[in-house]
Amino acid sequence: MRMNVIDITPFQVLVRLETVTDFLNAYAFTRHPIDDRLLGYVERLRELHQQLDQAMQRQRLRDQLMFSLAVLEPVKPEVEKL
Repeated sequence: MRMNVIDITPFQVLVRLETVTDFLNAYAFTRHPIDDRLLGYVERLRELHQQLDQAMQRQRLRDQLMFSLAVLEPVKPEVEKL
């Protein structure tokens, strides 16, 4: 199934990044000798994955806070002209 870029959610990006990271990690261990350089890249991908996940969580919390504040903001009554 081919998806348009616009159809991919941030969560799907995280899952795909994790899948690629796991694949590369497994591949590095199948090399003889073990590919230490690739393992370093895998570790960096894991760090980026974690940073992206944390940034998405912060953004989600910020969005929820902004929505809550907008809902709680007092509504000014309209004044009728006489």
